[in-house]
Amino acid sequence: MTRKDTIILAKHCEIEIRFTGIQELEFDYFGHQNVLFDVVFEEVANAIQCTFNSSVGLDAVIIAKEVTVLRLTPTEQKILRQAQQDE
Repeated sequence: MTRKDTIILAKHCEIEIRFTGIQELEFDYFGHQNVLFDVVFEEVANAIQCTFNSSVGLDAVIIAKEVTVLRLTPTEQKILRQAQQDE
């Protein structure tokens, strides 16, 4: 067996989003420590639905007429190493 390392470059950024014409706003379980898996944008009828999926804390959905990205700021970059075994 030989061991190989896989390097994964994880990119991180802060994003500022503006929701205009909010039709529905649900924020449940917001706490001091929220862990988001992803943020999903979907077109529904004549609006955009934004769903925040998490494992801890925040459970949220926003439905708005328009969503605009105001700012995208790169933050730290992490290099993750994963050991893989070859047989």
